Amino acid sequence: MASAASTVVEDVGTVEGVLNLKLISVLTAIVTGPVNKVLLDPPFNAENIFLDNEKTLVPVATTDTEYIEFVINYGGSIKNTKSVFNRVGTATVSVFTPLGKGSKRSGDIFAVIRKTMQGIRYVADVMEITTVDYDKGGKVGGMYMSNIDINFSYFE
Repeated sequence: MASAASTVVEDVGTVEGVLNLKLISVLTAIVTGPVNKVLLDPPFNAENIFLDNEKTLVPVATTDTEYIEFVINYGGSIKNTKSVFNRVGTATVSVFTPLGKGSKRSGDIFAVIRKTMQGIRYVADVMEITTVDYDKGGKVGGMYMSNIDINFSYFE
């Protein structure tokens, strides 16, 4: 089973491929260790981070081990007067924690991601994180699932 830390996005020749790599590396760094003096305590285990885009097999949802799935989706676009497309997308971080542990862990992850990413520009100012939203979610199988949506725009 491949983790986000060891998975290579194959289509790096496209803008989306470059953005995927950047988002995955930034999000993995945020939840696994100190970034910009923001620390998730305790840090997340990088082996428990998976990419839904890569159709990676994730742990069975009855496990007692927390894990994260990243999904990156691209939406519509608007062409400006200079024939440059302004496109949008959402990176969703689904946090799975064992039942009985509550939503505190996913709330902590949301707070760290929002503080670290919201309003930041990446990839030579091509991509900007516009908003970071949190959905507390609920029970999925034997786990508690919540979603963190990281909305971004980029130029192509």
